[in-house]
Amino acid sequence: MDIITDSYLDVESSSMHTADHDTTLIITEDLDIIQTQRQLLSVLNKILRSETETFKVTPSGSYNRMGYLLKEAISGLTLLESSLSEYQQLHPTTRLFNTTLKAYNLTDLSVTEAMTINEVLRRFREEAQAAPHKRQLRNFQRAASKNLKGALDYVNHLFEHHSRLLVVL
Repeated sequence: MDIITDSYLDVESSSMHTADHDTTLIITEDLDIIQTQRQLLSVLNKILRSETETFKVTPSGSYNRMGYLLKEAISGLTLLESSLSEYQQLHPTTRLFNTTLKAYNLTDLSVTEAMTINEVLRRFREEAQAAPHKRQLRNFQRAASKNLKGALDYVNHLFEHHSRLLVVL
C-alpha cells in the first residue's frame, strides 16, 4: 500500500473539491493525465537536480541534455493543460514551471533565446527551493493524503454496509 500512496501523493489530481462550503467528490477517468503528470514531474525533478547545467546548442545545431529535458517538459505541460478538467489541478512544481514559462512568454525552445531560456532555468530552480513553494508541496501532499483517506474510508464503509459489491478496476 505504501508504494501506491507515495505515487498518489506525487501526482494526485485533486478530485475532492470544496466550493461554496459544499464538498463534492468528482470521479474522473484520469489515468492518462496522471501518467503524463508523473512523467512531467520526473523531467522537472531532473531539471531541478541538475542545478548548474544550462541550456546550450551544440555546434551541429542540436541541444544539449538540458535542451532535450526542457523540450520534453514543455510538450508534457502543453499536453496536460489541454487534458485537465476544471476540477483538477497541477502539482505545485508543475504549476511553478508553467508560471515561470508564462512570465517569460516562452512556448518553445529557440537557439536565439538561449539567454532567456537559461534565465527561466535559473528562476525556476530558485523559486523551487524557496519556502513558499515548499509550503505548497506540503499542503498538496496533505490534501492528497486526506483525499486518499476519505476515498478508502468511503470504500470500507460501502463494504461494511453492503454484502454484495463488485469492484471494477
